[in-house]
Amino acid sequence: MCTSVEVLETVSWPAVSNATRGWVRSVFQPVNAGDQLYDASGAHFGPNQGLTCDGWSFSTNTKFGLAVSGDGRFQNPGFVDACDVARPIACCALLP
Repeated sequence: MCTSVEVLETVSWPAVSNATRGWVRSVFQPVNAGDQLYDASGAHFGPNQGLTCDGWSFSTNTKFGLAVSGDGRFQNPGFVDACDVARPIACCALLP
């Protein structure tokens, strides 16, 4: 499963539809921003929202996760994806 940092560091994207969004593992940043938590992508959320669909165990629109589109874009800055949509897992690997 790709991390948000791996997505940000990718320079060559595979041929995947931009309409396809895949789940990504968050990399939290040490930001002192009150009750907001931040991911390396810039996505932020309150302490009870999370970015992993609550441990990848809930598929409701009240839980949220971080996903990336086929061209490497995260949701609009600061926003995350609801967990009620089935998505593939974004996979990353080093080029041989």
